[in-house]
Amino acid sequence: MDQLKRMRDYREARPTIPTYESAATDGNRPVLWSFLSGKGGVGKSILSGIIALQLSRMGYKTLFVDMDFSLPGAHLQFNLDNFIDPEVVLAQAAMESDFMASEIANLDVFVMQPQSEPANAKAIHCLDSILQNMASAYDFILLDATTGFGEQHRRFSRRIDLATVVSTPDPASITNAYALIKMIKMHFPHLHVNIAMNRAQSLEEASDGFGKLNLIVEHFLRFNAPLLCSLNEEKKIKEMLQESWPLQKWPQNLAVFQEAQHILEQLAPQLQPSPLMLLNSAKAIA
Repeated sequence: MDQLKRMRDYREARPTIPTYESAATDGNRPVLWSFLSGKGGVGKSILSGIIALQLSRMGYKTLFVDMDFSLPGAHLQFNLDNFIDPEVVLAQAAMESDFMASEIANLDVFVMQPQSEPANAKAIHCLDSILQNMASAYDFILLDATTGFGEQHRRFSRRIDLATVVSTPDPASITNAYALIKMIKMHFPHLHVNIAMNRAQSLEEASDGFGKLNLIVEHFLRFNAPLLCSLNEEKKIKEMLQESWPLQKWPQNLAVFQEAQHILEQLAPQLQPSPLMLLNSAKAIA
């Protein structure tokens, strides 16, 4: 099979998006978008952080949630020092977003004060309360999930509109991505899932990696996972990480920013009327 042709077919397809009943209970429901990976080192946090940053620059009120409670990294990504203490937040009579404010317009960041346990009960309760009581203040809530798919993921996946599984063309990453998609579909068969193929050395390698992953998914799960984006590994990104530059100061000419902008210009405006359009719009832009 010509995997390059397959990728072109995904990118060139522009199917008509059907009308769905909105999943929202009212006009203030945000779109919840989760980024997951089967293994570490695939660039999930960078990709999700850049998409959150681009959404905020487009004028969408966005909340970025770092779901790693024991070793968070969002404070480094966005140069923050306002860690959240779950006990303090839960003790408040009325929740305000000030404790999640960043210096970036339209972007709040939830980054937990490092906890001794990855699935600390108070930390989970704190995030649960924020999503319950403050969600209507946002257009988008992006969840940067920890690696794998455990109880913490199952708890919050009940609310998710779209899950993006981030993988690299590496065989081990593809295997872990398949296992992750299998777990997601086992627990939430109707959850919309797409794939981001990251850190490829070329378009051919990205296409080949995506083709292999989706071939396994189609064969064993009877499910076609659309390609959200494919990104080549950029030397400049390594330099930015080594120098600890926050995402908001990265050069805008990086391919990852341009790809994120391309995705969101077509995807984001369609999400507000009905989050259930995500599956079809993801196919349309992929």
